Amino acid sequence: MAIVTVSDFLDYVDSEIAANQAHCEAALAAAELAVQHYCRRPFSSPATSATARIFDEHTGAVLEVDEFTDITGLIVDNDGTIIAAVDYRLEPIDALQYGIAAPYSQIRLLNGASWADEVTVTAKWGWVAADVKFAVLLLAKDFASLRETRFGVAGWGEFGVSRIRENPSVMNLLAPHVRWDRAGVA
Repeated sequence: MAIVTVSDFLDYVDSEIAANQAHCEAALAAAELAVQHYCRRPFSSPATSATARIFDEHTGAVLEVDEFTDITGLIVDNDGTIIAAVDYRLEPIDALQYGIAAPYSQIRLLNGASWADEVTVTAKWGWVAADVKFAVLLLAKDFASLRETRFGVAGWGEFGVSRIRENPSVMNLLAPHVRWDRAGVA
């Protein structure tokens, strides 16, 4: 599910960018993908109904899962055994980072129990913070405006060529959401 709708994007850019629907959709898709790559995590609007997903990434008692915030309809099935809510803990616990609520991304078994090879978790998957949505809007606007630039040149000013640079506002908005534990080493 998209982070930002085309309608929201068109409202945001108003009449500053003359673009058709397909161009806006492409700019939004590129911006959302760039944000997810930069933050090393998926973002999506929370689902309205719970769906099952299979996970096998676990270390000891901790199962890594996709992010979610709504526990309505949450079911944890450990190889055919439904785990009672008192027998696991959702993590991070009451997570606030920079004043921003974080989604659940791990399930920890309690009382010395262990996970099976594959665990099925049913939940309302998805999460996106307001600052991430705004970063997508800013970046999509930049991307949509790029078709009017050539070779990175946005125009000519009194001091010569005006070039496009990274948007520090986007980077600042996304900084609290980067998953550094998922950074790769080349």
